[in-house]
Amino acid sequence: MLEKMKHFVRKKNICVLATVSDHKPYCSLMAYITDATCEEIYMVTHKNTTKFNNLQNNPLVSLLIDSRETQPRFNIVLVVSDALRQDVLGCYGGYARTPNIDQLAGSGVLFENAYSTSPWTPPSAVSIFCA
Repeated sequence: MLEKMKHFVRKKNICVLATVSDHKPYCSLMAYITDATCEEIYMVTHKNTTKFNNLQNNPLVSLLIDSRETQPRFNIVLVVSDALRQDVLGCYGGYARTPNIDQLAGSGVLFENAYSTSPWTPPSAVSIFCA
């Protein structure tokens, strides 16, 4: 378990440093690096900061290193087609044989109701990517 934690800490370089002064917590977003064995973590700050003063008075700290970005991410495939109606596609019950689109629709998210910002393709396509 300790080796897994060290590996995780070495992979990252941003943390939240939590210090305390007069029984009041103080948190700072910090960049850090570790030594080769991950026995020490190094951070840099100016001497005239609250966190530096807190560390001088009480060297016991807590670190929060975010693990969310190491969680699995979803791949998104957005299929955009010009002049293709829903009632033609097999996945919507249409008459055309569209096995590849049907397979994508079967294993992904299929929109049942979609609205276009314009009846003309260029402004509609731009609105997808620019909101």
